[in-house]
Amino acid sequence: MLSAYNTVQLVQLEGQVKSVSSSVGSLNSTIQGVSSRVSSLNSTIQGSIANINRLSEVASALGSELSELNATLSGRIASLESQLTQLESEVRFPVTIVDALNRTVVIPSMPMRIVTLDPAATEIALAVGAGGQLVAVDNDSVLYLPPPFNDTVHEMVANGSLKVISSTYSSPDIEQIMALSPDLVIGTAGWGYNNYIASTLASYGIPVLLLPSSESP
Repeated sequence: MLSAYNTVQLVQLEGQVKSVSSSVGSLNSTIQGVSSRVSSLNSTIQGSIANINRLSEVASALGSELSELNATLSGRIASLESQLTQLESEVRFPVTIVDALNRTVVIPSMPMRIVTLDPAATEIALAVGAGGQLVAVDNDSVLYLPPPFNDTVHEMVANGSLKVISSTYSSPDIEQIMALSPDLVIGTAGWGYNNYIASTLASYGIPVLLLPSSESP
């Protein structure tokens, strides 16, 4: 039979057990709540990842479509520019000009391969914006052009877009000029052998335009 002291201890122990049991139950409930929230958060994260993946796929598809559109537009722009150039050529050409030697010179289409025979002709071609069509200049143009035209010529010669023919003042080379297949040759009347070069090239059907100078007849 339990003594009064043991009975009190037993009652106290039972109370402690109940308290611990209650704490464990509360802790278990808290753990379950946290677990539920973690599960919910994990679900949210998974959903976000899925959304990010979908957005990435959409962005990639849009990037591909934009690249294709850009390529298409670039092609169309290039085509339109080509058509515009051709239209300008058809509207403005052929052109008939009477040059410094009173010769009638017919330029059938927009010149795309221009050769100049002397510094004055080269300077004029550059000044009117025809530098992109220049394929060759004489040696004197490389040596004696003033700024800023000399810088342009030197740069074009250096990058290989512009050839240098021999001096037309002292040693003209008709074959060298013809090998460049020019569709327009520009020179200055009275400069070196330009008059001779003009008549010779014209006999081969190459338009040669001689501009006036102080030495023109």
